[in-house]
Amino acid sequence: MQSIDSLRELNSKLLAEISELMKVNAELKDKNAEIPDLKRKFAEIESEKVELKARIAEILRQAVEENQLSMATHHEKPLVDKKMDTSLPEELIPEVIAKQSVSAVNISVMDQCDQTTLEDKETNAFLDEVRKKKISDEIRQRNRKKKLQA
Repeated sequence: MQSIDSLRELNSKLLAEISELMKVNAELKDKNAEIPDLKRKFAEIESEKVELKARIAEILRQAVEENQLSMATHHEKPLVDKKMDTSLPEELIPEVIAKQSVSAVNISVMDQCDQTTLEDKETNAFLDEVRKKKISDEIRQRNRKKKLQA
């Protein structure tokens, strides 16, 4: 009788283990069902990455062209030769963009400096004349002192 009871006990343990394994199996099936979704999302992200790199290259090409036009209008030597290939290796793109943005900032600052109003120009001219007159007066005064001492 004891062997039947121990077999029944073993059987219930095995049934509990089987039930647990079935739950784990169901969870794994759910996770496996997610894999195609994750693969699709990964492919979408990779596609967006390629599109963004293409847009960055296009923007960079346009910036180089604008730089050349700007330099030509200011009669300066362009930073990039027109015959130069503007396609760049991916690892250089961020570095070139950083340089272009610094260059763009410098150009905009220079443009702002060149766009002084007529009133500002007149004010600057007046201040220059006042400064020159003051310096002339100081020179005359020093010369007078020298004459008086001599």
